[in-house]
Amino acid sequence: MKLLAFTDVHADSTSLKKLALLVRKEKPDLLINLGDFTIFEQNIEQVCAKLAKLHPIQLVIHGNHEDEGIAELMCKRHKWTFLHQKTALVDDVLFIGYGGGGFMTTDAAFVRWTKTIVDKVKKAKKTILITHQPAYGTAVDNKWGQHVGNQSFTDFIKKHNITLALSGHIHETATKSGKLGKTLLCNPGPNGKVFVL
Repeated sequence: MKLLAFTDVHADSTSLKKLALLVRKEKPDLLINLGDFTIFEQNIEQVCAKLAKLHPIQLVIHGNHEDEGIAELMCKRHKWTFLHQKTALVDDVLFIGYGGGGFMTTDAAFVRWTKTIVDKVKKAKKTILITHQPAYGTAVDNKWGQHVGNQSFTDFIKKHNITLALSGHIHETATKSGKLGKTLLCNPGPNGKVFVL
């Protein structure tokens, strides 16, 4: 399976053009939108119309620039999968989605929700965690020498067999990747990054 993930486009026309070129070149099976695709929902319908032209199959979470309900509505309109607090199984790969957030150190709602999906995680051959805010204490949450990620995400990754953890939010770590145990962490940035599983 070939995935193309992107984050923090913030309605930027240059990033959207670069994404379109990458999609044409790589021909991914699906796109993963990690949120903040707008600037506080300005022109959200026009932005989503441009995103819809990229690929018909998209897994989407909202960032801190989108309201959960509005993002879900846009997903319904474009027949995308809104993955916030949901899972999706695609070709034996389990995708776990959790959107929103900003600079929370922990997230009790995430902890409660993930307890309900433990059996799915245990059964999955490969698991991809998709969050907007990154995991704490990693290569993808280091902003100007300070870690600003979420410890709840880090704990979940350490506890479970997560193949890949994709996140955004921190513009300073766009395109960076790192490891947390055996898990590959990556902020694919607004121009996108391809992953082959």
